[in-house]
Amino acid sequence: MIYAELAGGLGNQMFIYAFARALGLRCGEPVTLLDRQDWRDGAPAHTVCALDALNISPDVKIIADAGFAKAHLPQGTGLIITGGTSTTKLGYVAKVADTLTEAGHPTVVYNKVQPNPTIEGVRECAALCREQNIAFVVGLGGGSSIDTAKAVAIMATNDGDWWDYIHGGTGGGKRMVNAGLPIVAIPTTAGTGTEADPFTVITNGEEKIGGGGEKCFPTISIVDPDFMMTVPPHLTAYQGFDAFFH
Repeated sequence: MIYAELAGGLGNQMFIYAFARALGLRCGEPVTLLDRQDWRDGAPAHTVCALDALNISPDVKIIADAGFAKAHLPQGTGLIITGGTSTTKLGYVAKVADTLTEAGHPTVVYNKVQPNPTIEGVRECAALCREQNIAFVVGLGGGSSIDTAKAVAIMATNDGDWWDYIHGGTGGGKRMVNAGLPIVAIPTTAGTGTEADPFTVITNGEEKIGGGGEKCFPTISIVDPDFMMTVPPHLTAYQGFDAFFH
């Protein structure tokens, strides 16, 4: 049995998914859920089966399959930003590139994102973005890839360096003048929540500082549970706790 405090909506479903997956539940096993009111009132828990938890929501799958067709992306080339190891080996990069090609968008791939993205990586990716005249960016992977995509989107349309817009440490403290390039966020983990917020965490030497703002919100986030089925159970558990404590 799993006892989880429910927050409602997609975040709640992904939280259940993470724990059910981490504990190796099979379809049909009972999962006992207590919502906030149940905790207060001592009401009986609701019981669903693991199949319900693992299937998440039909709406999510529809968005995953048809997201690019529904999204209003500008004409031109998309830059897929990823770590390049698991996302490439598992075919996720190819799947996203093929889908974009079918929708009329050629793609370029930057696959050097580190687990803790660095300012050097952001600068390199931003240089590629400008060189290729990129129209929109796609962050594919965990929080590092999506955070890098946000920073690159801003550097593509604003003067200077990403660190110029960091408020804290050695950051320049400048305000972003222009909206960034459109950002498509496609998470392959369930823990960071960066696909739904406007913030990033980038490392510059000894400094690891959050940045961002309203101009860094993803234009569209495509949450496809199939992209998370290959995450090892222990990492899925870590991500579930990450989501819980956020």
